[in-house]
Amino acid sequence: MNYRISTDLSSRVKYLNPAWNEEAVDVDERFAKAVEMTGSELVQCIERYAKTWLPARILVEKAIEERQKHHKSGSVVVFTKYCSWQSHLHELETEMKMAQGNAPPALLYVIYPDSRGAWRIQCIPEEEGSFVSRLPLPEPWRGVRGEALSKLCQIPKCVFAHANGFIGGNETFEGALAMADASLSALSSSSAPAAKKRKSG
Repeated sequence: MNYRISTDLSSRVKYLNPAWNEEAVDVDERFAKAVEMTGSELVQCIERYAKTWLPARILVEKAIEERQKHHKSGSVVVFTKYCSWQSHLHELETEMKMAQGNAPPALLYVIYPDSRGAWRIQCIPEEEGSFVSRLPLPEPWRGVRGEALSKLCQIPKCVFAHANGFIGGNETFEGALAMADASLSALSSSSAPAAKKRKSG
């Protein structure tokens, strides 16, 4: 037996139509229910954009504009409180026509506080929804935690670096920013020999 369950708005409105075997149906009452249902969902959608989507976009736009206050490279975006940032960041990056150029792209990391009062450094994905980071955390850090990570990268109060290198944590904002700085420095160090080799070749 093949069947399909649809729960989108148009399907739910359609279900209010009288069935072929229903009798003595008050069509006006059904219509009123459909109006109430669609109106309620429209209000919820508007409220979501006004109370959630737009405030997040404003925070992300401000953080992008002020990014060089925190790191001179302009590659690190800092949020003083967490918000849904990925879709906004990629949209704003396109709208503001930020120079991508050769790797690495202009924006590489975001830093934000977590629910426990510590700070996270998260790699910006190549595009929205992608699992590929523009610049993952250094490979030697990945999967290392706590004091072992602090000793390895010489940054106090490290919490962790994910095994895939897409996110890490530090107990302080300064520590998370230092992790971003060290990651960028590692990129510069690894790029220099390659550039020198190309030049000599």
